[in-house]
Amino acid sequence: QHKVQFHVRGNIVRLAAGKTPRELIEALKHEGDAVRAEAALLLAKFKDPRTVAPLLAVFKNDAEFSIRRLAATALGMIGDRGAVEPLIGMLSDKKAHDRRTVISLLGRLGDKRAVKPLIGLLSDKAENFGVRRLAARSLGSLGDARALGALVAAMSEKRQSLWRAATFSLSQIGSPEAVRVLIGVLTGGSSDRRQAAAAALGNASDKQAVLSLVAVLKKKDAFVGHIAAAALGRLKAAEGVEPLIEALKAKDQCLAYSAASALGRIGDRRAVEPLMAACGHDHASVRGAAVKALAAIGDPRAAPVLRKLLVGSAGDNRVNPDVRYSIADALGEMADAGAVDVLIRTLNDGDTRLAGKAAGALRKIGGKRAEQAVAVAIRRWSATIADENATLRPKIYATRKLGWSQGPLALTALAEALKNKDRNVRSSAAGALGRFTDPAVIAPLIGVMDDPWLPVEHSAILALRRLTGEKFYMDADLWLDWWKRRQAGSAP
Repeated sequence: QHKVQFHVRGNIVRLAAGKTPRELIEALKHEGDAVRAEAALLLAKFKDPRTVAPLLAVFKNDAEFSIRRLAATALGMIGDRGAVEPLIGMLSDKKAHDRRTVISLLGRLGDKRAVKPLIGLLSDKAENFGVRRLAARSLGSLGDARALGALVAAMSEKRQSLWRAATFSLSQIGSPEAVRVLIGVLTGGSSDRRQAAAAALGNASDKQAVLSLVAVLKKKDAFVGHIAAAALGRLKAAEGVEPLIEALKAKDQCLAYSAASALGRIGDRRAVEPLMAACGHDHASVRGAAVKALAAIGDPRAAPVLRKLLVGSAGDNRVNPDVRYSIADALGEMADAGAVDVLIRTLNDGDTRLAGKAAGALRKIGGKRAEQAVAVAIRRWSATIADENATLRPKIYATRKLGWSQGPLALTALAEALKNKDRNVRSSAAGALGRFTDPAVIAPLIGVMDDPWLPVEHSAILALRRLTGEKFYMDADLWLDWWKRRQAGSAP
């Protein structure tokens, strides 16, 4: 059944590959929902203004809401301003869900002609609540100062999601007047509105915004302070480093956590020693944030602490898995030769992702001992995959380790695993190759497009989408055509 569906969609995909949008426009009238949906999305690849009118017709007239929404998605991907006026005309549609789709699309298209009608929708208190909320969000995307008055008025509404949307949109406008309004809420509003204002100011590249957030942090108001700390991190504000270091000592878990995370984003080396001290914090979440921050800063002074934490015994709640992954990555990025021993031991860790990341870190550190250890580990994992007497689970684990390892040796091993007799191993190997950034994995993934088990093909397609950024969806025919054109030099 799936193969039949793919074949139908494949006919249309081949038309797209052959640069024939006329046939795809005709396919928009097809009785099959899947065909119309695929045709709408594939038309977006052409970015051809001539496809706008047919897609608008589908959005206006198709009986299926899902198809109408896909047509709107395609119009957004094309980004042609010729769609703006017809879309504005559809804002009077009786169906609220279609109006919401139009409003979101107008925000993505970024044309200022939409500002006035969107202000009207936001200001109309008799309008559907969801429509007003999306109008506020789209006005923020458009970033036009004419919306300031309507957004400020919406901030006084009782519906929380509406005033939050208006607050966030003010930060996107980013004018001095918008920032002053947000600072006023931050210093004199209710607690939840002050939190929203602090979060919004984290999007405003304004000196006064930074100073107001620092002032909140110095007041040691944990309820709003942890939001202010996160905002300073997003702004990467050097002025926030000292107050954030002080906030690391807070008893409040949320504030200390946000301070550690923000210091990692700012990346100032003044924070290294305080963060090392925070690795012994009472709360596991704060310890984890401190470790991740140290990993992000990458200062060699932190290496001994990171090594010690990586060793963490099984079941030790002081070191959660995500933190250990970050440590392994950081030690590799630091090229810390002192970490070779602990990373070699970690190659045998029961956590497949951690073992693979340890191999990747050793590869980056380099040196004869590290390289030999990686080669031995990859040979061992490859042997497990090839062992016909081994059970499925260790084979799958081995493919995952290879995927996290990266590097040419792992790539070669996974390409071989794509030929394994066990279809589950082949599918897992294809998925593991999707973690690579090396274009060399494209050829082996294309090679399994004719695999007799459909999930193998699906895994390969998902991997190719992650790697290439191409959105050919679950259709092997288009991927194969794209690959042929790429080899011939006619595709990017």
